[in-house]
Amino acid sequence: MVMGTTTLLRIEEVHKTFGGIVALDQFTATVNEDEITGLIGPNGAGKTTLFNVITGVLTPDSGSIRFEGKELTSLKSHQICHEGIGRTFQTPKPVRSLTVRENLQVARKYGVGDNEKRETIQSINEVIELFSLEEKQDTITKELQLVEQKFVDVARALVTGPKLILLDEIMAGLNPTEKQEMMSTIKTINTEFGSTFLIIEHDLGIIRSISDRIITIHEGSELTSGSPEKVMENDKVREAYIGK
Repeated sequence: MVMGTTTLLRIEEVHKTFGGIVALDQFTATVNEDEITGLIGPNGAGKTTLFNVITGVLTPDSGSIRFEGKELTSLKSHQICHEGIGRTFQTPKPVRSLTVRENLQVARKYGVGDNEKRETIQSINEVIELFSLEEKQDTITKELQLVEQKFVDVARALVTGPKLILLDEIMAGLNPTEKQEMMSTIKTINTEFGSTFLIIEHDLGIIRSISDRIITIHEGSELTSGSPEKVMENDKVREAYIGK
């Protein structure tokens, strides 16, 4: 893989509180184009809050989030999606009463709107084939297994034509074989579809093997960032996870 050299997402001094609780404390980080960037940190470190701020679910108290140089903090979630950012959630969120194909059709319309000229948009048939969902495309999603629902979530993000996809604990609840299948699919999307990834993951073995670069967040701030080897060997990272 060719490592990204262009900054796609720039997060600068983002602060977010809930009452007296500081979730993000002047958080600053960058995500480079074409890379798979891992985001790790202990429970409660602010990882999902960061995703929610990036995608317009939450508004930061202060700070700047720029995607391809454009400020996002004043935009709504659908506008951010139109800019080229897709995401998944910790718990799969397909429309459970719709089929797999219908879910992708809805997601495509939401993410693209009337702008069908987006060159990065993949066809629904192509995405269904990528995730090996051909035999399940007419199945109501509530009848799918967990791994299939997670595949549908990633597929929904992909059909919006994103340049950046945020995955929030996409491996949670999967067995080792399913995790390997998900990793392989993510790498394919990265290399063949040209999507950059920012991935929250608690399985450090997975995140070490899939990431080009890792950002560690602790108590709402960036603790360190760099290559997987550099981050995993950092004493502060070890202390954050297992204590002194």
